[in-house]
Amino acid sequence: MKRFSRWMNEVLPPKWVINVWVVAFLVLWMTPHLLAWTYGLTALELKEDMQFQKMVNLCLGLFAFTYAAFRVFCFHPVFNPRYMKWLSQTPWTYGKPLPNGPLLLVPQDAVVVGIMTLLHWLISPVNWAMTPAVFLTAHAVLIGLTLFYSRQFLQAYLLIFWFSGFLYVYQSTVLTGLLMVALSLVALWGIRDTLRSFHDWSSEKLGNNPFLQLNSEKAKEIQREKLLGWPYDRTGPIQASPNISLRWSAAIASLVGWWVFSVLFNFPIDPRTSYGFFMAILWCGSWIPTIICLSGYSSPISWWGRVRTGRWFIPGYDKVFLSPIVVTSVLILSMIIVGLFPEIYPVTMGLTTTACIFLSFLLTPDLTEWRLTGNHRIVAGVGFGQQNELQQTQ
Repeated sequence: MKRFSRWMNEVLPPKWVINVWVVAFLVLWMTPHLLAWTYGLTALELKEDMQFQKMVNLCLGLFAFTYAAFRVFCFHPVFNPRYMKWLSQTPWTYGKPLPNGPLLLVPQDAVVVGIMTLLHWLISPVNWAMTPAVFLTAHAVLIGLTLFYSRQFLQAYLLIFWFSGFLYVYQSTVLTGLLMVALSLVALWGIRDTLRSFHDWSSEKLGNNPFLQLNSEKAKEIQREKLLGWPYDRTGPIQASPNISLRWSAAIASLVGWWVFSVLFNFPIDPRTSYGFFMAILWCGSWIPTIICLSGYSSPISWWGRVRTGRWFIPGYDKVFLSPIVVTSVLILSMIIVGLFPEIYPVTMGLTTTACIFLSFLLTPDLTEWRLTGNHRIVAGVGFGQQNELQQTQ
């Protein structure tokens, strides 16, 4: 018994959480009997009540989600900077047990989820399969969030894409189960690659992100070391974010467009009430990369100077406005198509979303090239006031 207890303690949450689960289960199990005794009903009649079933499913589904969140948040080094820093300084390698407990799903998880499923069956025999479904789906989705941090973009992309499948197969128990298994396998693939490359991405994150440092003063010192003062922070070397390749730009745009199509296809919305909303989001989104480029970099001459000199168009600077202009044209064309063919509204909006996002990636200048070679004047941007920079470097 002690061996089994030690074996289970590797994945079990704190005792107070288990006690809360036990008390909540007892309340759910006793509720139909108490209400039946109070109102003169039978427990079976109350269990068949739809409102009661919804309450039970919500509570028991929350238990499964809580356990999935615990298995990810408490065992993944990403969410524990001290653990990640300590582990990165040890000779630990993939294939050895993690000191803080297993991150991958293990047989103990099957025991815990199996007990939850059995308890769900005792209370609500009809919807007992919801417990393992919620656990597997929540675990896969939460793992997908961590894959971006460890740069496992392919697995994260597949998880987001396949998750849209629930919009199409939720009415089929078999297809829903197969989809959940597929999501879990992709999440397992992502975790394995994450652990294999742990020392690479953990050292990079700890070295470049001062907020993951254990000492707050050290974090501030790292921030100060990166500041040269005005105007040198604008003219010196700038470490920009890595560029998104053309292939990944098309993949991201297609993924967002696919989700827009899937939602509108499965939950039809009147174009007259929703198109303006979508149009505003896409148009405002096309300005985000342009605003990033313009922050701290102004036109070489004022607008009045353009009028006086006749230089209405300055290619080296005005190219940052190309993305919003082209996206506006696409939205106008889309508006015409929606007006002529409202029956294909989901397809039109999916393609419009894909085109707008891809064009925003494609037509926005490379940030590093723009900062170093763009035809602009360097000024203090948002959050980079001259006095603020000087004070931080003292």
